[in-house]
Amino acid sequence: MAIKIKECAPTPDIKKLENLVQITKTYSDIQLLAAAHTEDAQQGRGSFGKAYAMECDKSSVRIAYNITSHKFWHYFIILVIIIHCILLFYLINEPYYILMEIICILCYIADNSLHIILFTPKTFFSISKTAIKAKLHFLLTCLFAFDLFYMLYFYLESVNLKQIPIVFQFLRPAVFIIKIKTIYHIFGVVVKTFIRILSTLLAILLFVLFFSCVAVHLFGLIYEQSDDPVYGGQFSNVGLAFIRLFVLITTENFPDVMMPAYNYHPATFIYFVIFIYVGVFILLSILLAIVVDNYWIIAKLNVKAERLQVRKELAKAWNLMADGSGK
Repeated sequence: MAIKIKECAPTPDIKKLENLVQITKTYSDIQLLAAAHTEDAQQGRGSFGKAYAMECDKSSVRIAYNITSHKFWHYFIILVIIIHCILLFYLINEPYYILMEIICILCYIADNSLHIILFTPKTFFSISKTAIKAKLHFLLTCLFAFDLFYMLYFYLESVNLKQIPIVFQFLRPAVFIIKIKTIYHIFGVVVKTFIRILSTLLAILLFVLFFSCVAVHLFGLIYEQSDDPVYGGQFSNVGLAFIRLFVLITTENFPDVMMPAYNYHPATFIYFVIFIYVGVFILLSILLAIVVDNYWIIAKLNVKAERLQVRKELAKAWNLMADGSGK
């Protein structure tokens, strides 16, 4: 008698399949997060970039990041800044002008609100260098809002806007500096360089002040009696002498400024030669050398800081792919 053998298909282990799907899904998420860290490194976004938004549990943070990182939003804010700056030259008592001012401020408020959501209020309003550009923009927006209420009050009182001082209007181009990354970096380097050369500038000012005091005693009467329409009486006091010598250190008014004294006696030429030689050929040359040296030092420090941030983000991407830690 033949025995029939029934072939049964192997029963799949459902739990193993579920684990495999979960592992695949987790690995896919790790790949996306690692790619986000790499993109943040390339774009120079730092710790609050695409990877930060992906890891955050709050959907509002992800929405805020998607809006603020979009090119359209960036160009839109730049357009608003340009319009806001153009309005400086057209102060008129018309409803559409006030409406344009209000729209610009509302756009600034919207941009600031998105950044507050992105960085979280605790981080945004903390006393730290984190989100420094967004904090500066928030401060400027508050000042511009003050100007707006100020204008609205006088507009409702039917006062000509051209007759009132708009206190913070000169700060409007500062928003443009903050929003353009390249300009912001250059401006930051210039400011830091200026701080470092303050001692040298002070030495030059003291040098000019010293020669101004000497000029008042030597040439005061000579210039008071001079018939020169421009420089007559210009060494009567230290203030006027300081202004003329400060201009002289740039050689803009040389040799006209010394001609009344030279016509009185040729020996006075020695005073001006010493001043120009020391001021122009020594002090200004030293100042220029210090400016260039400090500029490159600060620029290199900024580049190192940016590279360090890039390496941190790349290291996070590498660790994610290696062991899933992302630290």
